Amino acid sequence: MEAVAAVARPRCYCRIKSLAEQGAVLAQYKLVQMYGKGEDVPKDYVLCYVWLNLAVANGDKESENALVELSPGMTPESAKRNLDELKTMLTREQMTKAQELIRIYAERIKSAKGKSVR
Repeated sequence: MEAVAAVARPRCYCRIKSLAEQGAVLAQYKLVQMYGKGEDVPKDYVLCYVWLNLAVANGDKESENALVELSPGMTPESAKRNLDELKTMLTREQMTKAQELIRIYAERIKSAKGKSVR
């Protein structure tokens, strides 16, 4: 599974982002982790919210199992709670920016769905 291999190497930001944009839910969760903690990228709660929103929306049973491996203790339910918590941390302007980015990335993911890697 290419997404798992790329996510296992945290310094592969460009590859992880590319996989996330193709619909790889595990890569989307990895971006959440990276932006939320400032791992190899500047801490950015807007992008953390964007990718968490997309990962929750695109998740399936396989990605739920992989999520537990990536972040022990994390479940789809806790991811949804984290999404609600992040939402309260964003200003109105940040939320507007996040919603626009969600729309853009969702369109990219939808167009890449035929060649998506999960």
